[in-house]
Amino acid sequence: MGSVLAAGVGAFLVLLAVQVFLWRVPGVRREMLGLAVVYLLLPFFVFLAAALLTNTDLLDLILAGFLYLALACGYIQTYPALREDIPSFRILFAIDAAGPAGLSEEGVIAALGADNLLFKKMDDLSSDRLIGVDADGKLHLLPAGRFLAIVFRTYRKTLGLQRGLG
Repeated sequence: MGSVLAAGVGAFLVLLAVQVFLWRVPGVRREMLGLAVVYLLLPFFVFLAAALLTNTDLLDLILAGFLYLALACGYIQTYPALREDIPSFRILFAIDAAGPAGLSEEGVIAALGADNLLFKKMDDLSSDRLIGVDADGKLHLLPAGRFLAIVFRTYRKTLGLQRGLG
């Protein structure tokens, strides 16, 4: 069982290092597609090759694959939130930078400055080809965006979360 844990966690850590390299050195324009390739497509072929070309116990390989998949899916799901300039984190960092003296609400608002978070997010969605702009300047979901909207709407509905809350 220790080998299953080591293989699943080890595969995730190796692919995390691959992602860090790809994001820093050559750079990736479509991050969500890149995450899918690095964490889902590439390991699928690696685990398939391991099953076909090694004498590894198939059950151990399947269990390691499920552990890896759980880690990868959790990471993919949280990645967009972690890479953003999250207002809550900006507030925490501003208060921390003020030191022991603390910071007033007005000071926090001044430290945050102009908020370009919405425009940055729209640029990200556009570069990931999740949204597009028509000739009239209106935003529309592209096929990948429509698919993600359906998946997450269904997921949130399953969890009992209301639209726009949580």
